[in-house]
Amino acid sequence: MDHAQTAQLLTVIATYDRRQLGDADVLSWHEAVGDLDYDACREAVARHYKSATDWLMPAHVRRLATAASNDRASRAVIGAVCTPDGCGPKPEWFDAAAAAFKRGDGAEGERIVRQRSV
Repeated sequence: MDHAQTAQLLTVIATYDRRQLGDADVLSWHEAVGDLDYDACREAVARHYKSATDWLMPAHVRRLATAASNDRASRAVIGAVCTPDGCGPKPEWFDAAAAAFKRGDGAEGERIVRQRSV
């Protein structure tokens, strides 16, 4: 996001909380959130004010914009399985094991996992 977009973002924020803005605000906010996407930040502002009455700070915008970005990225990984070691292609047996666990048949799910991962 460039300085002009940061100023636009602050203008949007001011429509919610009537804060007074100056050049120093743009510089400070740009330093704190300038590396983020403008649209993600604007969505974060709306999300914040839909559920909170707190005075919006850069950390709020960072947290909400980053969470939304992470959520989009995780949805893009559909077809993969993620573990603490990382993400990889979903094994062919995964859906059958997941379905067994979902049915409440943990023994069958465990059998499928053990059989296929050996």
